[in-house]
Amino acid sequence: MRYDDAVPGRLRHGRLTIEALEECLSQMSVNRVHVRSVREREFGKGTSFAIRRIDVHLASGDVLPMVFKDLNPLRQLPHAKHIRRLELARSRREIWMYRHILPGLALGTPRLYGYRWEPKRGNLWLLLEDVGPHRLGHRRDLALYEQAAAWAGRFHQVTVGMPRDEPLIRLDRGHYQQRARHVGALLDRVAEQDRLLVERALARCQEYTELVDGLPHGMVHGEFFGKNVLVRSDPANALAVIDWETAATGPQYVDLVSITAGRWTESERMAMRRAYFEARHSPAADWHRFNQQVDMVATLQAVNWLGFWLSSDGVHPKYASRVSRWIRELRFTRGQDIPA
Repeated sequence: MRYDDAVPGRLRHGRLTIEALEECLSQMSVNRVHVRSVREREFGKGTSFAIRRIDVHLASGDVLPMVFKDLNPLRQLPHAKHIRRLELARSRREIWMYRHILPGLALGTPRLYGYRWEPKRGNLWLLLEDVGPHRLGHRRDLALYEQAAAWAGRFHQVTVGMPRDEPLIRLDRGHYQQRARHVGALLDRVAEQDRLLVERALARCQEYTELVDGLPHGMVHGEFFGKNVLVRSDPANALAVIDWETAATGPQYVDLVSITAGRWTESERMAMRRAYFEARHSPAADWHRFNQQVDMVATLQAVNWLGFWLSSDGVHPKYASRVSRWIRELRFTRGQDIPA
């Protein structure tokens, strides 16, 4: 069935979708590209925004599997509306990353095939290469997580020194100071048995925020968790990092801290750190200092995420588990000097 504006339950604005695809695909080709039809395969599982898996049939006879991502904040998935503000910045940021940064890095991120940015009409779309539905977060495969950590190291290495005039979030001293104050104001929402842990972590944050701007800085994904890494069927190009709405500039170890968070043993976390270290730094780099700095960022990020979930909708089904998760991260990452 071909998409059509009048077909209920199908991709909206089919003709506009075809126009956007033809415009962008023609820019990538020597010759003008014509789209014959767009066929939906399934409704995909997104984390914040709705996605649809589609096949784009070209007049040449080629078929391009794509993901259609609707970035209109008014059409966010129901659970996302409980925890995300209604804003255009996230959508604008993701389109910017796919247009201006990711194509030149050759790091296996999904290819941009088309986009449309018409906020007044509500048409905020991304059309991306479909690399499959399998998320790293659904697996507990240390080897793949090590690959993801190494991927982050390469991404950080090649983006050092990129221009700073981009619409990205700033993760700087002021950001972390504000997040620490925010958690301090919400201590009454922390379970009584965990308050001493959080209070001591906040005391550490006062020291670390003064040092954070001196850490290796650059571009970061911002939410480099397993849910935002897809696993391709091709083992030679296994990983594809998606969902760039929270791309930022800040201490680059933020992404390493994110991918290593969870129910990993210390030795497993260190294996991921080693994979990152070898991909990001020269052999002469100081391994001990590197780990000290990662520990510092781990505490700042645990406080950052704890504040996010403490201030979110308490009836959200993930609220209690997410608060517990970041309490557990505080206990793990700073266990040496913050007793339970």
